[in-house]
Amino acid sequence: MSARRNSQMKAWVTILSIAVLTCTLLLLGGLAPRHVHAASADDIKIDAVHFPDAAFRNYVSKNFDQDHDGYLQKSERDAVTKIDVASSGITDLTGIQYFTNLTNITRIYGATRYETAINTANELKKKMGGGKFGAAVIAYGENYPDALSGTYLANVKKAPLLLANAKDANTESNTINYVKSNVRSGGRVYLLGGPGLVSSKLENTLKSQGYSVVRLYGSDRYQTNVKILNEAGVKNGQDLLVCTGENYPDALSTSALGKPILLIGGQSQPTSAQRTIIQGKNVYIIGGTAAISDRTKNSISRNAKRINGIDRYDTSAKIAKQFCKNPTIAVLAYGQNFPDGLAG
Repeated sequence: MSARRNSQMKAWVTILSIAVLTCTLLLLGGLAPRHVHAASADDIKIDAVHFPDAAFRNYVSKNFDQDHDGYLQKSERDAVTKIDVASSGITDLTGIQYFTNLTNITRIYGATRYETAINTANELKKKMGGGKFGAAVIAYGENYPDALSGTYLANVKKAPLLLANAKDANTESNTINYVKSNVRSGGRVYLLGGPGLVSSKLENTLKSQGYSVVRLYGSDRYQTNVKILNEAGVKNGQDLLVCTGENYPDALSTSALGKPILLIGGQSQPTSAQRTIIQGKNVYIIGGTAAISDRTKNSISRNAKRINGIDRYDTSAKIAKQFCKNPTIAVLAYGQNFPDGLAG
């Protein structure tokens, strides 16, 4: 009898132990559920690859990741119609392209780079109240140096930057017609580059329409750059952004700032004309040593601050962080070619 009772007791103990163990596992599971995200092809991970700017990444995670799984599902992205990044410390909006239902974004484009420039000018006209421009700047559209140099001139003159091509009569005709319709009679039109780039026909047509036409160019991109900066005027105490004239990405990122851009050969010493412009300015060297060597930097100014990143996009973000404090407007342009960024 005693042996049977002991056997029954052991059975009950075993059952109770299993029950307690089961309850413990269930309770532990309830306290710390493991959620494994089964990512679909449409999901965007909220990480440094998709959102490089840490402040923007945190903003997206906090405001739009509704299920807190570290991913943006299509439904979460589609629900976003407004992004407010004012006073948030954000300097790089890479990743904003994933939100396709934003209602406060304007895409400016045309069938060609020349049409995009005209449409960008129209957007500028709206921002300025809709009246006619007092001036216009026209640069060669098939290469970047003169147009990059002209962004500061366009900013100073509150003028659109239009593109033309001496070898394409149709694009030049469209640019002429835009000037006639949108620049006041007697206004000034700046042509950047020689007649082989922006034709004499365009120049003479605008002169015959009563415009004051000024052509600015030199024997190379660097002399043309100096002539443009001298025409625009660069005062002592201003920021001066020194960029390589041998490639476009660094200068392109600075062009929207409305600051003077001095182009220089990456391994060259400044000319006397360039030194005159440099003197008395707050000089920033844009790009790494592969773009502008330390030797060139030191010959320009030993006190110059270098701004550069690991690539053109990182450099662009660092430029924005340096010069754009608490931005409320961002201009995004394609980084693998120059035309749209020039006109923007």
